[in-house]
Amino acid sequence: MAGLEVGQISGPVNTDAGTHFIKLLDIQQETYELSEQRSRIERELIQEFTSDLLVEKLQNLKDLSFNAESLAEVAADVGLELKTSEAFPRSGGGGVAAFPAVARAAFSPEVVNDQYASEVLELGNDRYLVLKLNEYIAARQQELPEVRERVVQLVTDDVSKNQLAEQGGALLARVMAGESVETVAKSENLSWQVVIDGTRRNASSNAEIGQKVFSLPKPVAESVVESFYLSNGDFVVASLTGVTEGRLDRLTKQQKTSLVAASTVSRGSRDLAAYEQSLLANATIEK
Repeated sequence: MAGLEVGQISGPVNTDAGTHFIKLLDIQQETYELSEQRSRIERELIQEFTSDLLVEKLQNLKDLSFNAESLAEVAADVGLELKTSEAFPRSGGGGVAAFPAVARAAFSPEVVNDQYASEVLELGNDRYLVLKLNEYIAARQQELPEVRERVVQLVTDDVSKNQLAEQGGALLARVMAGESVETVAKSENLSWQVVIDGTRRNASSNAEIGQKVFSLPKPVAESVVESFYLSNGDFVVASLTGVTEGRLDRLTKQQKTSLVAASTVSRGSRDLAAYEQSLLANATIEK
């Protein structure tokens, strides 16, 4: 194309995709001020240089770490920092040990049994790692001093859960017997809340509680009383006194638009699922 004039057609150009004829329609050349583009040019040059340097360092790392006796020499030759992690189990640990690929490589037969360095592991965001076994600690039964704090915490949590379940059961029984949630809460110095005309998106109350309450059956003659735990461990006793059915004419314009959009997506998903089932039901498998 460099030798073509505007309007000229080239001779046959053979590529992997076939033979092509190229016609030059126009020449467009951008002009710019160097002072305005200096930062962009510097950034692109630095990125190109660092990319080339990364490729070179990776290749050196692969070559030098293969069958290396020590990664300290490899790190010094490549100009990288050598670090020693804390001991971690097969399930992984903190830092780089949190990456599943690192845990798998650390406990591979090549690393544990043969004492080889691992392959170069890619951790994402242009981060790479080679590991080698520093010390292998065989599995054993831990001594009590090593796990005392954990055992105490587990026992404390278990006792607390049992006490909470016992106290919660007593509170629930009082509400089931006819006392109001407000009366029971005040007598025990507990927090309580009354929600009137609450909606599914009520911002004034706990969203987790609201989701649970909206899953309860509609009260008929008496309030529906239910107890449950929140994700943070709190125990809740809820009393649902009534349900007001939703009405389309009460929705705002924005709510109607959102409802139509959600309904359209739902119908589309059902239609697509039905179409897929139809294709599977009528498909013929040929060997």
